Amino acid sequence: MSHKIEQLRQVFQKTFGTEPTLLKAPGRINIIGEHIDYNDGMVLPMSIDRSIYMAIGPSGSDQSKVLAMDIEGDMVHFEDPMSVDHRGWRGYVLGVINEFRVRYQRKQGVHIVFTGDIPQGSGLSSSAALEVATAMALGHHLSIDLSDLDMALLCQHVEHKYVGTHCGLMDQYASVFGTKDAVILLDCQ
Repeated sequence: MSHKIEQLRQVFQKTFGTEPTLLKAPGRINIIGEHIDYNDGMVLPMSIDRSIYMAIGPSGSDQSKVLAMDIEGDMVHFEDPMSVDHRGWRGYVLGVINEFRVRYQRKQGVHIVFTGDIPQGSGLSSSAALEVATAMALGHHLSIDLSDLDMALLCQHVEHKYVGTHCGLMDQYASVFGTKDAVILLDCQ
């Protein structure tokens, strides 16, 4: 996947003129327990080798710009993430950005470019991976030491509050805690 990462880096450099920090968050499959996580049951997910890849850097102002490489170059500009349309992919990214502003009082502008190889709408949790990649990127960029569990919970909250999906914790948890060649036995209660 180094080609995808290199392409992401080049698009960020061409768009914003600086070198980004690069991060990724994986999608997941669920072996046992589909639709059980939001009913407080046991699930058995694992991360996969498909991810959301994100490049982030400072904007140098209060203004932020986020570019979705895979969606015909869709870019959103804002100072307040809640002042712009946040339907579709924007709700996941802008919701995480807003939560960092509210919870940690961090309002520095950022430049973000993201891409991925998780098929959208395939049940592999591309949305959770996008939330987690955004939270990881902001945590790194703003030097906020967020525990892995707090990151997963923040992303689940974003899904509830900004996207309107009252999901369980499985997708975000698997994206944060997943490791190669391992499954996660998660008691959602």
